[in-house]
Amino acid sequence: MHIDDNSPLAIFDWYRETRSVNPVFRDDVFNAWHVLRYEDVRMVLSDGETFQSTRPADRRPAVDVFDPGEDTMVRADGAHHRMLRSLVNQAFTPRVVERLAPRVREICGELLDPFEGKGGMEVVADIAYPLPITIIMEMLGVPTDRVEQFRRWSNVVVSGGSGTAQEGAGSDIGAMMDYFSGVLADRRDAPGDDLISRLLAAESEGQRLTERQLLNFCALMLIAGHETTTSLITNTVFCLQNMPDVLDLARRSGGDSLPKVIDEVLRYAAPVQAVLRFATADVVVGGRQISAGDTVFPFVGSANRDETAFPDPDRFDASRAGGPGLAFGHGIHYCLGAPLARLETAVVVSEMLRRFGGKWWAEGIDFDTSIPRFLFGIKRLPLSWDH
Repeated sequence: MHIDDNSPLAIFDWYRETRSVNPVFRDDVFNAWHVLRYEDVRMVLSDGETFQSTRPADRRPAVDVFDPGEDTMVRADGAHHRMLRSLVNQAFTPRVVERLAPRVREICGELLDPFEGKGGMEVVADIAYPLPITIIMEMLGVPTDRVEQFRRWSNVVVSGGSGTAQEGAGSDIGAMMDYFSGVLADRRDAPGDDLISRLLAAESEGQRLTERQLLNFCALMLIAGHETTTSLITNTVFCLQNMPDVLDLARRSGGDSLPKVIDEVLRYAAPVQAVLRFATADVVVGGRQISAGDTVFPFVGSANRDETAFPDPDRFDASRAGGPGLAFGHGIHYCLGAPLARLETAVVVSEMLRRFGGKWWAEGIDFDTSIPRFLFGIKRLPLSWDH
């Protein structure tokens, strides 16, 4: 695949070149350490005591930026993290995900039906976005006719995290929290068979989630619950249309090869390329001295392209054998929603393979550059196929 220097795909060239000469370095622009090698990234993610996700007081933004992960297991460590995760696990079990499979297939079919025989679709708007957001809204037990409002709220929060908060963001975030506060009040009065009701009922060692924790978790589910899955679906289609042999193999296998294909997409084009950690003690990583209090970005996107862990790493190989990729993290912060993201991606792609035969190709791809280096996603993917 040809990589233009101005393309977001050039980040993978940057990883390779930087790993070879400066695999752990301090970036003055971000005032943070960048960690690029697989071994070092895995060590940072594994050591939850030395590298914590809780933001120190002196590292908090000068401008108040809403962080939906605040006071959830995403931004918690140690005993506090274990308590929060044990509570959320009660409401988000593998059994809950398994029960969602028929509904995922049903919604996927409804979304793809209009494109039978048409020869083309815009993957993000037509399937990769609406499926995950609908599933998340149904899991939370909120009306799916509010999908556009939820999409605006999600975009506002994500843009704030990129440092380019939209005008009026504060009022939108306030409206989102007021909405979820009302939903919580309704579920206390009349519990249902939904995620919010289960979170309200969850208890661990006599503790329950506070109102603020519940509100932040609802916001986190709205955003993290669909943003990365949207990117995983889109990135999988992007890889398949770029690689006809892999597309043919997936189609001939009847979708049986998709779990391996999705594993390779997660390694090759992970939606999240870097995560945030803070050093709690002086530590040496890759021969470099990192001081207590320093900000650290372990780049899972680079680790997943490290030739010491994955031979010929810049080649997409759906039959690849090797160490586990780090796209969903590692250690105590391994992504809780990973099984759901895999399920939704497998359902969408298998249905597309079944319905839309022949060659696939995309023109006019619009990559998402809102948070360069840290996310890899596509805002617009117009896909065509042979009838």
